[in-house]
Amino acid sequence: MTKPRIGDALVDAVVSTAHRLRNQANERLRECGLSLARLKVMDLLEAQPRRMREVSDALGVVPRTLTDTVDGLEAEGLVRREEDPEDRRATLLRLTEPGRERLHQAHALLDSVHRARSSRLSAAEREQLLTLLTRFSEG
Repeated sequence: MTKPRIGDALVDAVVSTAHRLRNQANERLRECGLSLARLKVMDLLEAQPRRMREVSDALGVVPRTLTDTVDGLEAEGLVRREEDPEDRRATLLRLTEPGRERLHQAHALLDSVHRARSSRLSAAEREQLLTLLTRFSEG
C-alpha cells in the first residue's frame, strides 16, 4: 500500500514515525484503560492539583475536549474535581490515589515500548536524533 505524501521525504518520515509511535502507545495504554490524552491529563496533575483552564492551556485543547476527558477519568475514580479555594468560580483537578497507581502502571507499560523502540539505536545515535529533532521542530 502506498503511503500518502504530506510534505518532503523528511517531513513525511517524521509525521509517519510520530503516528506509529502514538498508535503503539495508545495500544499499550488500553491494557490499563488509558489513552495518551488521558495520560497527559494525569501527568499534569501528578505533582499538584491544577485548574481546568491551566490543564487545557498546557495541552493545547479546548476546554470542552478536556471536560469530556476529565468526565471519564472522574467516573473511574482516577481524578477528582474540587472547588478552588482561591476562586470559587474555578475548578481544581486532583489526581486520586487510584489515579496515581494507574499512572505508574501506564508509565511502566510505556517504558517497555520506549525501551524496545530506542534500543535499536546506540546511545550516541539517540542523543544525535534528539538533538536533530529538537532543532528541526524549533520555530
